[in-house]
Amino acid sequence: MIDLPRVKDNQFRQAGWSSAAKRLHLLAWDDGKLYELDPENPAHSLRLIAKDVEEFKTMPNGALVYLQIFGVVDSKRDDTSTIDKDAYRALLLQTTKGEVAELLRVPYMSLGISGIQVSPNGESIAFRMTKIGRRNDSAEIQVIHVGSN
Repeated sequence: MIDLPRVKDNQFRQAGWSSAAKRLHLLAWDDGKLYELDPENPAHSLRLIAKDVEEFKTMPNGALVYLQIFGVVDSKRDDTSTIDKDAYRALLLQTTKGEVAELLRVPYMSLGISGIQVSPNGESIAFRMTKIGRRNDSAEIQVIHVGSN
């Protein structure tokens, strides 16, 4: 059992364990903040990786793939969002060394990404891409091959 540190009384909407990296990843409701935690030292190891993250998956090699939004600012005061004309969603891959690579970038207002899945060998990442705002919204499954890392 791990005693999780408090993050402004926050609740987490997603958690994922990486056996290879021996790290717990937590996605908070508050601003979509993605944290990394060493369960051996939970009180002193909590580290913010990114904010405005919609979802993530851990990979077999300890890497992390996540979906982050850029150019959208949410106002908690009146529950509205300001969307920059160049806002986008990015599918990002963070290696075990902390290096981040952008796998895909799509316009925020016209394409959505969700349902990230990682193949058991970690060589492929699948996700659902949805066309937004059209009369007949459509979705398709996309696969990115990242090779063995």
